[in-house]
Parts: sequence; structure tokens; C-alpha cells
Amino acid sequence: MEPPRKKQCRPVAKIHHPIDFSFDGMSTCGELTKNKMVALVPLQMVGGKPILVQLSKGGRISPSFGVEEHKERPGRWNITANVDCLEEHGALEHMQASFTTMCCEKWGKWFPDQKAPSEELLRSMCNNFVTPRKKKKDSDGHWAGTFKAAVDTVDIECARCKIVDKDTGDVLKDVEVVRGMNWSRIIFEVKFIYIQSTKSYGISKKLRYLEVCPLPGDDLIVPLCE
Repeated sequence: MEPPRKKQCRPVAKIHHPIDFSFDGMSTCGELTKNKMVALVPLQMVGGKPILVQLSKGGRISPSFGVEEHKERPGRWNITANVDCLEEHGALEHMQASFTTMCCEKWGKWFPDQKAPSEELLRSMCNNFVTPRKKKKDSDGHWAGTFKAAVDTVDIECARCKIVDKDTGDVLKDVEVVRGMNWSRIIFEVKFIYIQSTKSYGISKKLRYLEVCPLPGDDLIVPLCE
């Protein structure tokens, strides 16, 4: 009788909260490649693992522009989510600050034939990880900042990205159904630094996990059979 085979367990990926992650010291850059419109620099953890970051404080996916398909790239979607928590909003800003510090240090290596902009200008050129909170006109409150990540339909079909209903545990296959829902967890992967020809720059954020729950009273209305 053959001995029972040991179950092969998949390794668990390391995930960080934005406040705990620093690009300067925890990540490593690959070689810059250029085309006419953009330069790309691959990013990964020191040691070769992917950079995965989790947001956990919740918010809402915009009902109007929260799910948008790229006009030039059918099958690629942008997900725009409000970041309601002040602490988490600040953590994303902290993460951006560590990113711009790293870019300031490496800019001369990436573009050795050009005079590097000042550190102040380089920091201002970075596209926001989360948009600034804006004061409401008619009250003392503020509109939440927004966070954006991309997802490809093929990644959802192949389970490289999971969209999960928090209440039922069901895996959702149609990205458009999350429009207007509340979110409770988001995991995104940082894959590249992009540097545009205009010299604005930022990070690519690929959605890897999205946990959502419908708003109260947002039940599907189906007519009764006669």
C-alpha cells in the first residue's frame, strides 16, 4: 500500500497595508524600457515577490464613474472607489511620499542624458495614489478621496483577480455589477512605474481582490410570475 501523498499547499502571498510599506528599501526596480509615449520600470519586492497592498477600511464604488471600460482597450476596466477612512487616505499619501523619494533618487540613472528636475518639481509631477479630499460647499464636511485600479476581464475569468460578495461569499464574474456597491477590502498589485512623455509619472495598480456588499435595500427586483 502506497503511503498517502502529502498535499501540495500553495505559498501564501505577503500583503502589506499602505502605512507599513516603503518603496525605498522594500522594493527593487528593473531596467527602464521606452517607447514613443511612455517609459516603464518594473517593480517588485526585494527578493522577487510581487508588491501586494490591501485597503481594509471601506468606502463606496461610484455609481456613475466607478466602473469604466477603456475605449482603446476593450476588456480592461478602471475601478474607482471612495476611500472614506481618513487614516487609510493618509496611509496612501504616506506610501506616495516614499515612492516619490525613491524616484527622486533614481531619476538621474533613468535619464542620464537629461538634467534632472528639482526634487520639489519631481514630487509635484507624481500622479496621486489617492485624490485629495475636497471640502463640501454647503457644509463643514469633505468629499472622500478616490482610489483607482485597473482590472482585465481575462484576469477575472482566470481567477487572477477575485471579486467576492461579502454577504454570500459568491465570486462575481461580471465586473459591472459592483458599480455603486460598498467595498470592504481591496488588494492591488504594483507592477510598474510609468513615466509619460509629458514627464508625469506614477504606478500601475492592478486589482487582485475586491470584496463588496450591496447597499441596504438594493435588492434585485424581479417581477412575479403570473
